[in-house]
Amino acid sequence: LVPFTIQLAADPALESLDSDTDSLTDIWEISFGLNPFNKEGDEGGQGDPDKDGADNFEEQFAGTDPTDRNSLLKLHAVMIDANSVRLDWETVPGKRYSLEASSFSNRDFSIISPDQFPITANSDHYSFTDSLDLKLPRLSHRYYRLRVLSSP
Repeated sequence: LVPFTIQLAADPALESLDSDTDSLTDIWEISFGLNPFNKEGDEGGQGDPDKDGADNFEEQFAGTDPTDRNSLLKLHAVMIDANSVRLDWETVPGKRYSLEASSFSNRDFSIISPDQFPITANSDHYSFTDSLDLKLPRLSHRYYRLRVLSSP
């Protein structure tokens, strides 16, 4: 037997190939053991093989592993004191992230610190401390949203 290696990403045209038209690239599907010719159930874009609540399309975009329920985009918030919140999340090097906040549930979000976000991750973890502005009327609620951005 002669050993050989197959490198699917050698041709740039293959990098975006989607044989089953499920919005997942064949290379990504193959790398996680999914069938690039089947868009049904857990094999397709809407599938969630690890049952973590993120579908395959979201996992591909975020750079997370669709077969590992611990690999997902999740924001952790911890009150440090009455005036600050530490926000942490696992990142994927090279991915761009925007951290946003709002006083209203699910609307009117804006970038939390325009001079610091968006960021391009260069490690597998990021932490940010949000200092609540004491000059403003006391917030009854503060909502956070973490977004993965497409490459520039």
